[in-house]
Amino acid sequence: MTEYIREHEIYPIDQVASRQKGLPISVGRLHPIVVLLLVGSSVLFGANASTDEAAQLRADAIRSTGEQIALTIAEAGGWDAWNVALEPFYRELREQCDKADATGQGYLIGPEKSLFTVALTRFAMEHAQGTEQGGQDIRKTTSYAAIVSLHRQLAARSIDLIVVPIPQKEEVYPRSISLSAPTDVPLYPQRYRYMESLLEADVEVVDLLPALVTATSEADTPLFPKADLHWNNRAMGIASEVLALRLSRYNLIPATQTNPYTTKPFRLEAPGPLVSYYLPEGEQAKFEYLVDEGLQVFLPDGAPYEYDSIPDGPVLLIGDSFMMRARSGGSWAARLAYDSGIPVTGYMENQKGAQSAARILARKGPAFFENRQVVILYTVGGMLSRLWFQQELPA
Repeated sequence: MTEYIREHEIYPIDQVASRQKGLPISVGRLHPIVVLLLVGSSVLFGANASTDEAAQLRADAIRSTGEQIALTIAEAGGWDAWNVALEPFYRELREQCDKADATGQGYLIGPEKSLFTVALTRFAMEHAQGTEQGGQDIRKTTSYAAIVSLHRQLAARSIDLIVVPIPQKEEVYPRSISLSAPTDVPLYPQRYRYMESLLEADVEVVDLLPALVTATSEADTPLFPKADLHWNNRAMGIASEVLALRLSRYNLIPATQTNPYTTKPFRLEAPGPLVSYYLPEGEQAKFEYLVDEGLQVFLPDGAPYEYDSIPDGPVLLIGDSFMMRARSGGSWAARLAYDSGIPVTGYMENQKGAQSAARILARKGPAFFENRQVVILYTVGGMLSRLWFQQELPA
């Protein structure tokens, strides 16, 4: 039976009334990059490589991602042409943000009542135009320095780092924020500058945008709700499958092992977080409920796989609220564990979980790293333009 999650509790779907059939959002561009998607879930068992093969596959992934990013840059006409093409769109967004700031509103309403925060929209524009932390030279930013430092410290402990700068909702659905948003180039080229620079420093990155954009043409279920900035379970599942493919190169599970985790479907229906936080009660009914369906993951003992259920998994997924931890058994860590068959430890802090990752890990002590083989660091792309922190990890 399909189940319904609301405020950490589970109810059979026939006990509640569905208030919304779906959240249709117009499809943006289809990005012209060939990507590999897994179909279905938990399909990677027996796919592990030797240590040498894993190192070679990691190097291949870095090279392949670099080639994809170079293709994106070339198709946009180069960095300068890319920014020039986007300037009218940024000008319009700045005007909208200025008007919202003047009234203390704090949010923007896009076409079809899709909501955005002024703060993150400004972050993304600064991020896109390189107006913070040293302009266009990514190597002068605190985020670049912190990530490269963390990569090198983890590598010294034989732990691989994979960085995932999550695309923002309007990157996947450009017209959700403005009908004048271009659909022939990605909206935030600076995210690509970061990925390019990190790859050049031998830091593995994953660009989820091609997979997400491709998925917009494959089903009616949206990847992001109108009433929130976070992704839906469908988008989270796509990200999980892409990462599970990367993790399949490691010898983290026996080739004969069957998936130790089980699932059952759930349905989430609740007021959108942005609606309930920003809008007065009398205005909230004008906006669609957040309706989402996904998989709830269970441990072998039958308990829901919470994001922090397994403290010593070989894979650590660390970042911010895109963990979706409030959904019992439905977090990103749980879904990644199910799709890969690998125990995944989740850790998150709202807003600054990635920016403070080195500080967080340093507080954990040396024993925290004993069983780790991979650390996946994620954050929404616009947060790369914020202040990040470096710290030496415990010896």
